This record gives sequence, structure tokens and C-alpha cells, in this order.
Amino acid sequence: MTRRTAITLVAGLLLAGLAPAAALAHPGHDHKILGNVTMAAADHLMVKDRQGKDHTIQITSATKVLRDKKPVRVEEIKEGLRVVVTAVTENDKHVAKTIELGSAPTTKQ
Repeated sequence: MTRRTAITLVAGLLLAGLAPAAALAHPGHDHKILGNVTMAAADHLMVKDRQGKDHTIQITSATKVLRDKKPVRVEEIKEGLRVVVTAVTENDKHVAKTIELGSAPTTKQ
């Protein structure tokens, strides 16, 4: 493969949206994960984002859990809640720095 072909291939993948997760998953930088909680435990939670992708996020003793910018307990994280997670990637795992709790999703009737 020539250098020009390789550059064209990488640029095409990025434009097509096939490689953005790999491009953003570099360690040491904050990442925002927005979505609904599908499972919550004391040490981790799972979040489904708007694209339907599941994310497993580790919770540590340093993780701050907030509702309306006020600290709350980890036990307040419940299935169905909307969350915004600021996480850092360590050893190919998302580790939460902050978890901001929102409301439960509305159901259409």
C-alpha cells in the first residue's frame, strides 16, 4: 500500500464515521459520555448512548456523583436515569471522574 493510499483510506474512514471512537479513545484525556443508565452497581455502571452503543464505566472512591451540581451518593444512580459522565480512559477502561444525574426519560403514550 502506498502512503497516498493509506492516507486516503484513513481520511475516508474518519469522514465515514467508522473510526471516531478509536480516534477519541486515547488515554489521559477527558471524554463525555451522555445517555441512559441501563445498569448500576457500587463499582460500575452501564450507559447506552444516543447511537445505541453501550459503555461500561468504572466508579472509584474519587468519582463525584452530582445532581443539580450538589453531591449525592452513588446509590442515587438508578436504571433509566439520564447521565453525563466525564471519564478518563485507563488501561482500555472508562473511569468516571464525575457523573451528573439528570431525569428519567419520558415515555411516549
